[in-house]
Amino acid sequence: SFSKLTPHQSEKCEQLRQFSFVNLLAPAGAGKTFVAVQYILDIVRNESTGRVLYVAPSKSLGYFFLQWLATVYTLEDPPEDRYRKIEELFGRVVLLHDPYNYGRVPQILGSSIGFSDDGLAKDQQFLIAVYDEAHQIFRPGLSREFSRPPAQRTLLLSDDSQSFLDHTFTEQQDMEKLERVTLDEVIRCSQRV
Repeated sequence: SFSKLTPHQSEKCEQLRQFSFVNLLAPAGAGKTFVAVQYILDIVRNESTGRVLYVAPSKSLGYFFLQWLATVYTLEDPPEDRYRKIEELFGRVVLLHDPYNYGRVPQILGSSIGFSDDGLAKDQQFLIAVYDEAHQIFRPGLSREFSRPPAQRTLLLSDDSQSFLDHTFTEQQDMEKLERVTLDEVIRCSQRV
């Protein structure tokens, strides 16, 4: 498994830091979620309080993200410290997935991940809101009510072939500018393509 960003991914992660409202575009396999994990962990390490909102179209993608987040966060820690550090990290994360009714706070339950359902307080502002597979969440013609919780930063992760996203999502914003960062180096297994 990967533990460090490639030079290309690192350059793009640095570009993300320049914007508060950004769409990270890439083809499948380029490492959007992995770059997002690194970016989120940078924010969490630099801010002693505040929460991260992770929005995904499926619960399984949420689990995948949480596993990446926990693994990368504790990679260099001794095994005896990992449980406590993951528990602290998860206390700062809220997962929201389809049907987007309520936020779920992850917690460690033995050797698995469980959730409590109290993650979205009405007036809460997040350090960052990440919308993974945003091209599915904000797909035109979807008949779901979804209001974007307030966040200091917003990161959309989307497939670069879904060109409608910028137009669809920005229509919902009050004149905010959606910046774009594109990953174009695809990673498969341990090989760059």
